[in-house]
Amino acid sequence: MTREQTSMTDVDLTRSIHSFDEKFKMHFTYIKVTAVVLLFAVNISVLIVIAHVVKPSPLASADCIKIESDIQSDMTENSNNDTLCTYIKQFPLPEQYRLTVCLYRGRTRIDVRRFINDTATIKGVFLSIKQWNYMRIIIPRIDMAIADAEDVRSKIA
Repeated sequence: MTREQTSMTDVDLTRSIHSFDEKFKMHFTYIKVTAVVLLFAVNISVLIVIAHVVKPSPLASADCIKIESDIQSDMTENSNNDTLCTYIKQFPLPEQYRLTVCLYRGRTRIDVRRFINDTATIKGVFLSIKQWNYMRIIIPRIDMAIADAEDVRSKIA
C-alpha cells in the first residue's frame, strides 16, 4: 500500500468511527429519554396503586376512634365516646373541652381534649397517672404563677 492509500484508509476509518460515534450518541440519547419516561410512568403507577390500596381512615384527621363500652357513664345521651381509650368517666369542661378518665392499653389515663360537634380533635393532652399526680402536686405553684400573671396584666392594662 502506498502512503496515499494508507492515508485514505485512515481517513475512512476516522470518518467511520466518527459516524459510529454520532449514531451511538443519538441512540444513547434515545435510550436515556426512554429510561426517564419509563421510570416516571412506573412511579406514577406505583403511586396510583398505593392510593387505591391504602385509603386513609375518615377519622384520621382527628385521630379518634369510637369505642363501645359496657361501663355506664354519668354523661348525657348526647355525649360521645370519641377518644382513643376505653371510656370510664367523662367530665365536661368550658370551651368545648372534656376530661375523660379511661383505660388505654391496660393503663388508666386522663385525656383532656377539645371536642367539636361531639367529636374529639387532636387538640388535647393524654396524661398518665404519674403525670396527673405530679400536676396535682404543683397546682398551688401554678395558681401562684397565674395570680402573678394576672397582676402583671392588670398593671399593663
